[in-house]
Amino acid sequence: MTDDTIHAASAEFCAKANISTAEYERLYQESVEQPEAFWRKIAERVDWIRFPTKIKDTSFAPDDVHIRWFEDGQLNLSVNCLDRHLATRGDK
Repeated sequence: MTDDTIHAASAEFCAKANISTAEYERLYQESVEQPEAFWRKIAERVDWIRFPTKIKDTSFAPDDVHIRWFEDGQLNLSVNCLDRHLATRGDK
């Protein structure tokens, strides 16, 4: 049994969104049309130990199926989740 009911978000909820529907659609289209450029730009928002030079490497060949993102990059998860926010949000 499935339920196909769609629940619309309230205007109050939408007002608190980080981006508009139009901006989401623009970003989505960019990610589809130029995935490497899009994800390189997104990767620049993260603090890397070594920024990746290989953004996306995919193969669907029967003898070599793989999907690799940022494979030669190196980052520290705790720096990105905690440390980089301490200066401005350490009291929260």
